Order: sequence, then C-alpha cells, then structure tokens
Amino acid sequence: MKGVGKFGWISIGLYTSISFVWLAFDEVFAIWSLRPPDEGGLAFTSADIGIVQAFGSISMLVMQLTAYVPMDRKFGSRNIFTAGMFVWLVSMLAMPFTNLLTNYSPALWACVCIANGLKASFGTFAMAAINLLINNTVSSEVIGFVNGLAASCSAGSRLFAPTLAGSLFALTASS
Repeated sequence: MKGVGKFGWISIGLYTSISFVWLAFDEVFAIWSLRPPDEGGLAFTSADIGIVQAFGSISMLVMQLTAYVPMDRKFGSRNIFTAGMFVWLVSMLAMPFTNLLTNYSPALWACVCIANGLKASFGTFAMAAINLLINNTVSSEVIGFVNGLAASCSAGSRLFAPTLAGSLFALTASS
C-alpha cells in the first residue's frame, strides 16, 4: 500500500507479535503458577496470582504516568522500544527460574513480583513506543488506515494466543 513503507509494515508486525506473546505469557503464567513445585510451578492460589498481576498493573501504571514521557523525550521511541523489549523478554525468561525459590517464600514473592512488574512496565514502554513508531513511519494520508490495521492485527493475534499457548503448555506439561 502506498504511503505505508517498509518500516510501517515492520512496526505493524512487531505490534502484532508483542500482543500475541504478551497474552500468551499471561495465559501460561496463570496455569503454570498453579502447579505444584515438583511439577515446575509455584503452588500459587488464584488469589496469589491476582496479587502478582495487581502488582504488575500498579507498576505499569506508575511507570507509564511518571517515567515514559520523559524517557521517550530523552532517548527517543526507537531506543525506548529496544530497551523495553529487552527488559520485557528478560523478565519473562527469568520467571520460570523463580520455581527454585519455592522453599523461600519471601524471596519467591519478591522475585515473582519484581519480574512481573518489570514485564508489565517495560512491556508497556515497548507497546507505547511501537504505537508511536507506527504513527511516525507512515504518511498522514494513511495514518488512520494503518492504525486500524495494526489494531485489527493485534486483536487477531490476541484472539489465538490463549488457545495456542494454553494448548502447547498442556501438551508439554503432560509429557
């Protein structure tokens, strides 16, 4: 499509991919953390999962309201996106290792809440930055179309993420 360009399409693809991975991770986290420690989980209750998710939401809100704009102005959307993606991915990859702390409850809670807070905060940084990059990489004639397309692709990926991630987790957990 004329006016979108290579970087516009890349930005839409990144936005869609991040949406998929974020929702897939949240789906699997809820299932995984309920499992007993001998099966690799954390033996959390539904209330425990709610507390962890609430901590992540509060962290995300505070960081978005206080830190994002000054950091974006100082470093630029592209650098914020890169840093946000790095911290987001590292925090998600670190989460399974919290199982090693199940005998040390305060340390477990601290690590899980910090990892989830970082995932939520820096994932939101990446999402905000990619939205700005989408808007900055397309011409003004097609900006409405591109934003609608990006939102539709993101919604489509979020439609399939829970089913695919939950099914994959169930298949691998039973083997």
